[in-house]
Amino acid sequence: MNEPRRIPVKLAAFLHSSAESVAAFDKLLAELAPDLPVRHAALTHLSGIGDEQLQTEAALAVQEETEAGAVVVLCVCPRLAAAAKAARLDALRADMEDPTDAILQAAEAYRKAAENA
Repeated sequence: MNEPRRIPVKLAAFLHSSAESVAAFDKLLAELAPDLPVRHAALTHLSGIGDEQLQTEAALAVQEETEAGAVVVLCVCPRLAAAAKAARLDALRADMEDPTDAILQAAEAYRKAAENA
């Protein structure tokens, strides 16, 4: 029997390497982009793996989020962002020194994607 087809919800996905950064980004999102629908993924299992494996895992995470409806993916962890870039993935990178710009970029990319859908 065929399973019902899942219809993805359009949103922005934030990929984290630790669960602790989720709360910090939620606070900033509430201030900067309160209407931005966001899903966080804390990829804590990636700690301590090699660069090649990290690229593979980053690619899988970006693909999963995209298939689940993410129109923009933001890599919060610098190492994860570097792996996504090395794998030539379409993902934004958050600067942990000032994540404000990355959040605003994600909100703008989401808005543009939603308009073109």
